Amino acid sequence: MEVPNLTRGIAVLIIYTDFEFPKKSERKSALDDYENMREMFQHLNFDVRHIFNEPAAELLKKLKGIRDDIKESDECFVCMISSHGEEVPRSDSSHREHILYTNSGSVKTEDIVRMFNNKNCKCLNGKPRLFIIQVNLCWAIRKLKLKFSLHNLYIIFPHFKIINFNLFDVINTRKKGFFYLVSSPS
Repeated sequence: MEVPNLTRGIAVLIIYTDFEFPKKSERKSALDDYENMREMFQHLNFDVRHIFNEPAAELLKKLKGIRDDIKESDECFVCMISSHGEEVPRSDSSHREHILYTNSGSVKTEDIVRMFNNKNCKCLNGKPRLFIIQVNLCWAIRKLKLKFSLHNLYIIFPHFKIINFNLFDVINTRKKGFFYLVSSPS
């Protein structure tokens, strides 16, 4: 007899409060982000994992380990990132890309998202993945001049298509694909 899945999936909370290089201001309030999100995702029956102030290489290594822990029975995946970040020119074209700062460098947001795509994480095929990105000086905030809070959240798709939504509706949906959520302090 198969044991039913007791969790909805994994919610990984990535928090950066201290930055050595590049030198950025401390983000002690990020611990509030962590506590609020941890409590909410535990309440929603997620297996909550956390990564605090890790160097870029260690962050990616831990995310690969978490990816390998995802099971076919998981309903979805959530990744919440709270850090400094910015949009920078791509080295291979005239386009720009978003990076997040770690305590000793940076990581392309795209590299994190790609780690959980259908090719690299087959257990999530056909299941929602929610990426909540809360960064100071976020490119979307500057470019679109929007105010965000936990009660007023938006999905920002490529090419700046913006959809207002309720976080609980997104978690309860069975829609395929990736959700990118960008939030910033109000």
